[in-house]
Formats: sequence, C-alpha cells, structure tokens
Amino acid sequence: FGSRILPWPVSPPASAAAVIAHERARTCAMAASSSSAAADGVPELAGGAPGNSGYHLPDDPVVDFWRQPGVAGGECAALRDQGCAHFKEGRVAEACECFDAAVRVTPECGPFLWQRGIARYYAGDFSGAAAQFATGRAVNADDTEELIWELLSLYGLLRAESPEAAAVASDETASRLEVARTLLRDVEEPRPALRVVQRLFDGRMAAAALRQLLLSGASGDLLPCEDAGSEALEDLSAQDLFYLWFYLALFDGEVAGRPEEAAVGLRRGPAAPPERE
Repeated sequence: FGSRILPWPVSPPASAAAVIAHERARTCAMAASSSSAAADGVPELAGGAPGNSGYHLPDDPVVDFWRQPGVAGGECAALRDQGCAHFKEGRVAEACECFDAAVRVTPECGPFLWQRGIARYYAGDFSGAAAQFATGRAVNADDTEELIWELLSLYGLLRAESPEAAAVASDETASRLEVARTLLRDVEEPRPALRVVQRLFDGRMAAAALRQLLLSGASGDLLPCEDAGSEALEDLSAQDLFYLWFYLALFDGEVAGRPEEAAVGLRRGPAAPPERE
C-alpha cells in the first residue's frame, strides 16, 4: 500500500512454512502498494499512457468512488490510508481495525475497500476476506485481481475448516469457488500478464506450464502463452514479471500446497513492482 515500496520489516524465519508465510506477507505489501498507488490517482506513465503497464482499462468504479469530492480527503479515506500504512509496516491487526473503522464511518465505502480484504487474508480471516472481495465484485465485476483474491480466500477457508465442519462447509465453499472461477473466466482482461494469471486461477493453464515458460525464458521481451488456440504475451515489463512470479507463487503456496515452490518463485522474480514513472 502507499506510494513507496519498502522491504517487509521482519527477518525471514527458518522453516519452509514460515518462509512462505513471511514471503507472502512481504509481497502482499509490495503488490498492494503498486495497486493502491494506481487506485489513488491512476498516475500516468511516460508518453501519457495510464498505469497498468500502459494498458488502457475500462472505467474503474473503485477509482471513481475514491475520487468523489465527498470521499477524497474525508475521514473514510484517512482511515484507509492509516490502514495501508499499518499494513505496510507489518501491523496487520491495526490495519484491519482501521479498515473496519472506515466502513463504520462511511458504510458505502465498504465494497470499494479492497485493501481490507488483503489485510483480512493475511490476518487469517479467510471468511472475512472472501466476503470483502465478493462485496467488491458486486460493484466491480471485471476486476481480475479481486476475483483472484476471492478465490485465494476461499482456498484458505477450505484449509482452515475443521474436520467436523468439513462435510458441510467444504461443499458450500467448493460451490463458491466454482462460481468465482466462472466469473473470473468471463472477465475480458486486457493486460497480457494478468490474462495469463487469470487462466492459471480459472483452470485453463497449469502452474507447471507457466513456471516452465518463466524459467525457460526468455529474456522478458516475449512470453508465449498457448490456450486452446494461441495467444502471445508480448512486451513483458519488470512489473509484468513481478506479477507473474507473484501470482504463480501464491497459486503454488495457497492453492496447490507447494510452499517450497512458492518460496522459490517469490525470490526468483523481480524484488518488487517498479515505481510508476
């Protein structure tokens, strides 16, 4: 979150499980930082192209909401910013408190506060995170990343379910997973890197295939992606590579249960999404 990307202020722990938890938290902060900077003002890249690696996206209701005169600079926005600052410094509980307070102050900001879902996810509140992202989906159905984080939250919910509740809860969660996957598949994502991530999470691309493409690879100028036909992922930037490795690692660790692969993936990609010019 925020306009500057800082390293996660905790030394990496020793065990594989602890490593992936640490790396997930650190990179969540980095990724959220880049996205939040865009949402706050959609800064422009050199040459006048908007953010998002130069790809023009449809109108974003989240950006529109936070730009409203009655919202920008108000108490809700201030609490959101405080929550982002807490999260970036590793104070996840305090971040959650700020985001919850923002919704209490201005209930209508709730669906637009995707940062609240990220914080809840890292706090281990997978049910609350999934609910937040589902609420956001209701006002912004074409947000690829919000749907991906909803899927991640639902997978977290499946992992957290007790054996006693599994027989009932797992069926319900599995049904919600399928709904989210279907909605994700229907999004017309214009950004090549996130289009590949979209396919990874909706089941049209195998993690092993994406990993091989990244490792084989290429220089970063061109990454082919074949999917029932053929589609090219062109002109990869450092930001594109960051998000490909980041989401592949999340898939490995959180969906496929491969924490060692996830930790390796998080460390192979660029250290952070680069600052927008």
